[in-house]
Amino acid sequence: MIFKKLSLKNLNMAYLNKKQYDYRRESAAARNLNNEEIAIEHGMSEEQAELISKLCSIRHNFHCNIDSLVKSSEDNSVFDEIENKKTQSTRADFRN
Repeated sequence: MIFKKLSLKNLNMAYLNKKQYDYRRESAAARNLNNEEIAIEHGMSEEQAELISKLCSIRHNFHCNIDSLVKSSEDNSVFDEIENKKTQSTRADFRN
């Protein structure tokens, strides 16, 4: 019984209200921009830095939506984005 109560309590803590979610989303976007600037300062092209940021975003969406992606064969949006970025990465020369 104790385990069940702790699990439910922890589960409730995992949900964010809209204000908290918006704050975390905005903070992540600011961190991504900062990381892009750092990467560019260290010699990465702007295109490469933007591509890596987008891949991180896709990975986050994949992680957050894994249950629906696994259960539904209809939603291929994350997989389509990954394939699109894979094509772009072959165009962006990472061999600098």
